[in-house]
Amino acid sequence: MAYIYHQASDPTERERIGLLQRYYDPKTIPKLQQLGVALGWNCLDVGAGGGSVAQWLAERVGPTGSVVAVDLEIDILAPLASRTLSVQRLDIRREDLPKNADLVHARLVLEHLRDYENDVLQRMIRALRPGGWLFLTDMDFRTMRWSDPDPAFDRVASAFVAATEAAGCNTRLGPDLASRFEKAGLTDVAAESWQTYERGGAIGSILARSYKRLHDQLIGYGARPADIDHVVAQIETAAVGVLAPTSWMTWGRRL
Repeated sequence: MAYIYHQASDPTERERIGLLQRYYDPKTIPKLQQLGVALGWNCLDVGAGGGSVAQWLAERVGPTGSVVAVDLEIDILAPLASRTLSVQRLDIRREDLPKNADLVHARLVLEHLRDYENDVLQRMIRALRPGGWLFLTDMDFRTMRWSDPDPAFDRVASAFVAATEAAGCNTRLGPDLASRFEKAGLTDVAAESWQTYERGGAIGSILARSYKRLHDQLIGYGARPADIDHVVAQIETAAVGVLAPTSWMTWGRRL
């Protein structure tokens, strides 16, 4: 299945990616520091999106290290290339990654590749040197809630899950990552989950943009046009609060 969001298909995609970075980077970067990313490391950022993590990694590993940022679409990433940070167009579903990495990082990538999960996970692991870290973040949409009961929100949220799963997503992958790491032979596996509640924050803006982007698909899976308009307006005006999907950060070492 194709990735449900395409950078080239809508000029607002850069805004959505920017919001995702603003929401996730404050959790991702401290964990990368705890994993010990340091001068001289060789790192891979898979599905690098807007490149904020790849840029941070490049600064961290310095001139003696390297960072390779890969994605299917690299229009946003290409201008970030430097002596330390290289950008490659790569289809992780079918192509192998460069080898001997100290770290392979991917955020909100594997959940979009339900039909390729095992193959992609194995490609990431094969790219690691012995002792290297795999660090993934994916979500569980089952925990998302609205501050007040609203049938319109329930219909839109259900349609969103149905539409994204039909496009090849696994909307509940997050809590399964740790066991998948262990079954794949990784060691020192651990995970942390986190969830936020906001009115008018980044997650609400991300959801509103996503619902607008997927308007026609949501209607095809049971949402009404009036439902989508109502839900988007409630989010954008901060009239309601959103309990975000739970995000799961999972990491482990290759033996």
